[in-house]
Amino acid sequence: MKIHDDFNFLEIEQSDFRESDDIVRMLEQLPGIDDDLPARKQAAAQMEREYRLGLAALRNVVSLTQAEVAARLGNTQGNVARMDGRADMLLSTLNNYLAALGAEATLSIKVGGTTVTTGLAEVLHRQ
Repeated sequence: MKIHDDFNFLEIEQSDFRESDDIVRMLEQLPGIDDDLPARKQAAAQMEREYRLGLAALRNVVSLTQAEVAARLGNTQGNVARMDGRADMLLSTLNNYLAALGAEATLSIKVGGTTVTTGLAEVLHRQ
């Protein structure tokens, strides 16, 4: 990369650009770059299984079907099934789902030596 003094802008040579696939291949060649990859993949899969089981398990604890939760949310059973299986969702969606179960979530945030605990609904309604 050269800085062009006369015009005060960057002149970037074609050789400075690399395709993203080329960069990935270069990174894959670094010794030890993915030594822990199997462990990371296994941990991610386990977290996803636990999360998916979590919403369905909570729904089962209160003896509600997906159709009953859907009716409480004003949604469809298919959408509730997708929520049960999601690995990620908005906090507001989670809050609504939990409210449909008659449950509440509490957030506990630790910064340094201080822990702040508050309700999820309370945080969402501050906005």
